[in-house]
Amino acid sequence: MIVLPDKSAVVLDIETTEVALADARGGFPQPIEVAGCQIDCEYQVVGEFSTLVRPDPAEEFTEYCQLFTGISPDELAAAPSWREVWRDFAEFTQFNGRRLISYGAYFDYPVLRTAYRRVSVGWPHAFPMVDALSMVYRVAGEYGFRIPRWSLKSCCERFGIEPEKKHRALGGARRAVAVMRAISTLNQEEMELL
Repeated sequence: MIVLPDKSAVVLDIETTEVALADARGGFPQPIEVAGCQIDCEYQVVGEFSTLVRPDPAEEFTEYCQLFTGISPDELAAAPSWREVWRDFAEFTQFNGRRLISYGAYFDYPVLRTAYRRVSVGWPHAFPMVDALSMVYRVAGEYGFRIPRWSLKSCCERFGIEPEKKHRALGGARRAVAVMRAISTLNQEEMELL
């Protein structure tokens, strides 16, 4: 088993407002759901965090986002704002006490960083954020197997992990943990079969 060097870490996932809309405005999308699984060094989940986040303005939540996530406009209207929830998430990660891991940190990091800036808060987490996709990519390169599109869904299918029907943050974080656990426990013979 490949053991994480940190005693505990948080594998996070973020669902956001529509990326194309944010791109058209020259910015980053806003979080509409943030979730994390605290894991120990052997990839066992020992705690979870999940919250919806009301975007500002509410119009940022489009019909496309609703179809993609299954989150309703009424659920988001009743959700707290990022200003109200950022501290709870930072406390869950013990501020800089637990490393953040994300399947797609290249996207999640700037979204999260921008959300903190919108509420005039500096980055309250440990550096650097680790990309679980890079971990999978490295193992695949080392053992010579491919995963179509490198999406979390494709990785789940490759390792026999049931994918989600809708994109939700806690489910995404749980599946990222499952993928990390799967690649950490493969032995040489199993790698060669992939």
